[in-house]
Amino acid sequence: MKQLDVNKILDAVKKARYQYANGTLNQDIQNSTTPEFWSQTRNSTLKKQQIIQLAKSNHPRPHSRKHPLGFALNNYTDPRKSTYDPKFTKQIKSLAPHWFITRSGIASGNKQQLLLMAKNKQPRPNSKTNTLGRALVNYTNNTGRCYDPIFTNKIKKVAPHWFKK
Repeated sequence: MKQLDVNKILDAVKKARYQYANGTLNQDIQNSTTPEFWSQTRNSTLKKQQIIQLAKSNHPRPHSRKHPLGFALNNYTDPRKSTYDPKFTKQIKSLAPHWFITRSGIASGNKQQLLLMAKNKQPRPNSKTNTLGRALVNYTNNTGRCYDPIFTNKIKKVAPHWFKK
């Protein structure tokens, strides 16, 4: 008995759904499949349109665990998922780049701001009332998870008065 290759079947299904959505699917294939098959394609198209509307109206990114569109967004933009859509990913990243900023990107921006403040001889930001002050403590505390020895050396050279007790 010949063994079925599930990945080939799934790839063929994805290709057919894509062709159907673009109107380029062979009519014989289109007529031989069930309406349930195509409803999944229509649902994903609707979800993508709703996500695009959120991005265009400058809404915050929908949470991937709490919002159904957030879950869908995660599936469409994650290359490891079977529903990954590279064209949609490119489009949504151009509309809402702030949805895709990583934690390391935020940390890098914070470090640049802190170094700029230090070079401009501004006072040290308060760690209790200022988010940059809290970030400074996190990056320079050698027992913390976010400790960055390279940044600590740079900031101590530029603003040693921030670290005098």
